[in-house]
Amino acid sequence: MKNTNYISIFLLIIFSSLIYSQEIPNASFENWNGNNLDGWHIVNTQLYINVSQSSIAHSGSSSLRGEIIEFSFPPAPPVPAIPFLYPGTAVNPSFPVSQNYAALNGYYQFYPSTPNLLLGPHFVITLIDAQGGTVAQTETWLLSETISTWQSFTIPIDYSVGNSGEATHAQLEIQIGELEEDDIPAAYGTYFLLDDLSFTGIAGITKEDDIKVSEFSLKQNYPNPFNPTTQINFSIPKTENVKLDVYNLLGQKVASLVNDNLSAGSYTTDWNAENLSSGTYIYKMTAGNIVQSKKMVLIK
Repeated sequence: MKNTNYISIFLLIIFSSLIYSQEIPNASFENWNGNNLDGWHIVNTQLYINVSQSSIAHSGSSSLRGEIIEFSFPPAPPVPAIPFLYPGTAVNPSFPVSQNYAALNGYYQFYPSTPNLLLGPHFVITLIDAQGGTVAQTETWLLSETISTWQSFTIPIDYSVGNSGEATHAQLEIQIGELEEDDIPAAYGTYFLLDDLSFTGIAGITKEDDIKVSEFSLKQNYPNPFNPTTQINFSIPKTENVKLDVYNLLGQKVASLVNDNLSAGSYTTDWNAENLSSGTYIYKMTAGNIVQSKKMVLIK
């Protein structure tokens, strides 16, 4: 019985970690209540449903399906109903984030109803600081012809249009790209599937020039203790995929600072823990088969 309890606690910690580390709510589109997507606001109405759950999934059991449909309410002429949704609520269209991410990633399929129709999923990504200012903003269309198998995408987040602050919240709007009036009749029935969204990387990671590195090294953060920002330095002697994550003492991942393929050298990155409570945290670097970790203390 005692061993069973230990296993149950261990699985609970892992499960909690997976939930906690996913900052985009319900990013794999698994949890639905009818036509309502948990954690998201969908602009469906009582008169039409054009955003729904699909059983065609990249992972798990479901994905999101958005379709352009013809909507009419006589005596008004028919108009296109464009799929439109965002994480959050109609009152608060945002969600908390722990850092300035470098990119939005995900998987999609696309099915235009007419060949050569220049359309595709449309994303607007906005990162916001604690004062409500814009830290970064990116608007991107994934214009394409038919894609009938899951295609990965990466959208770099543009920090040139915002201030130099630290993001505490994000907004993410998803729809289908704007229609030209002449394209409207041919666009009805066009739809996309979307799955497994994630933020990756960190904007602002810097590499020190002309420094030769002979070994893997994760240095103690500075300052330590800190409130609420600190700097972390690490070195790698060869090109590796490097992950730098932060965990609380329960083993829950609270931030992913680096997840990139980096060349040999010394690097510096900053972490803002404004949204977290005081306490001891573990930061862990994984580079190939090398794993190093250290403790740091947040005092507010």
